[in-house]
Amino acid sequence: MGSNIDLRKYQQEGAIEDAFSKLVSNRPGYKATLEKREPVFCVNDACKKELEPHAKFCPSCGTKLEKKSKQMICTKCYNIIGEEDKFCMSCGSARPVTS
Repeated sequence: MGSNIDLRKYQQEGAIEDAFSKLVSNRPGYKATLEKREPVFCVNDACKKELEPHAKFCPSCGTKLEKKSKQMICTKCYNIIGEEDKFCMSCGSARPVTS
């Protein structure tokens, strides 16, 4: 038989966050952060439906969505390399060739 007693008053402050961080990183004391993404909306002024980030077309009005910039991540220092950049601004390594 279960109990309806609220046990939160016996919980140490930050215990859930610490347990989650250790589960994610396998390191005690590591603080995990969650990535927050900006919402993506349809480019059609009459629609403006919120879309999934990977959508190519709006499911409501069928408008083709603009392609996002082709930013890449540097394989050496993990910095962002812009679409027009040929080299990483942080470490100077060449941008990987994509087909």
